[in-house]
Amino acid sequence: MIPLKPRDPAGNRSGPQPPTRLFVAVLAVGLAAACGTTSSGSVSSATSSASVTPGAPTSQPPPAEPTGDVSVPPLIGTSEGLAFRQLAYDGLKTKPATAANIYWGSNVVLATSPSGEDVASRGVTVIVYVSLGPELALPNCTGQCFAIKYDRTMPDVCGLTFQEAATKLVPMDITLEPPHGNANPPGLITGSSPAVGQHFIAYGSTAARMVTVTLSTAPSGAVSTGPSC
Repeated sequence: MIPLKPRDPAGNRSGPQPPTRLFVAVLAVGLAAACGTTSSGSVSSATSSASVTPGAPTSQPPPAEPTGDVSVPPLIGTSEGLAFRQLAYDGLKTKPATAANIYWGSNVVLATSPSGEDVASRGVTVIVYVSLGPELALPNCTGQCFAIKYDRTMPDVCGLTFQEAATKLVPMDITLEPPHGNANPPGLITGSSPAVGQHFIAYGSTAARMVTVTLSTAPSGAVSTGPSC
């Protein structure tokens, strides 16, 4: 008698069975790898987005303009260009103006407003009075015309510095000659020629008068007694 084969528990199938366990293992590994990649990409994306704050400035803000007070430099006798550069360096704005004179040449600073050595806030506009020069300032005016156009009454400058006196006189086309050629002499004005209240022809003829001043001085280290006028 020939023995019978044992019954196949899976049914009447023939041939080798598929590697079910191996397929499941490979599928599990693939899913794990895919999940790991997705998770890593999500973390990386979150990290990347967190590193940039929406609306944050991409560059440093410009530095603020300097503030505070600054001393206006004494500029009488300097060139127009040098004066403008110095004032800009000190944080001051400039406005040019012209004035007649018989002492300085053309394009030379005669006065500033505020005066030299005055304290002003940065950003303030300084008027710079520039000399027209004798060869440029003379208008088409002769004889009696000068007496009318340039008739002046000497104002009181007693007790002012030379820089302050220039600020007061130069806009009136009065030429103020610096004592001994010093455009920023020390001391205070104690007198003037012409005298206070005197009429004179300020500019434009042989009768023109330059204002000369007497300054109070004090020995080195001593305190000035101030003007006597």
